[in-house]
Amino acid sequence: MSNLPPGTYEVHAYKESEGYPDTYFSFFATSNKKAWRIVQVSSQRKAKVVLELGPKYARLEIVIKDELNRPAAGSLIFTRLDDTKRPYKIGSSVSGETHVLVPPVAFRLEVAADGYALCQSDVLRPRSDESVPVTVRLKPSHQQLKSSPH
Repeated sequence: MSNLPPGTYEVHAYKESEGYPDTYFSFFATSNKKAWRIVQVSSQRKAKVVLELGPKYARLEIVIKDELNRPAAGSLIFTRLDDTKRPYKIGSSVSGETHVLVPPVAFRLEVAADGYALCQSDVLRPRSDESVPVTVRLKPSHQQLKSSPH
């Protein structure tokens, strides 16, 4: 970066295509403090910043289907099960088949869709750099539903 006015900046890095999501969202937080740095910029010197990404995140391969086995759309809500219970939501445009990076921690996935019962997964505990297939079968809101990863 160049031509920054003098001051203090917080710098962080991520590369989702390589399995490292933006840890700005608390759901993705890990104990890695090396991906963020406070940098003092002055006009007299250049600052060298080294950031270390990691651990790699897991990838959920989510398929959402309705009661007739057709692709369906909904919102994804992830809630960590650690002390912070950090929620993270992806809007209602998620449909059919999608891939989502998730931290290697215990969490639950919920799928909310208009006209359907809220679907909650069992506790998921993905490992770093693991791909986890999850099939969600939505049921009309008048029926009870429990979804588990396959």
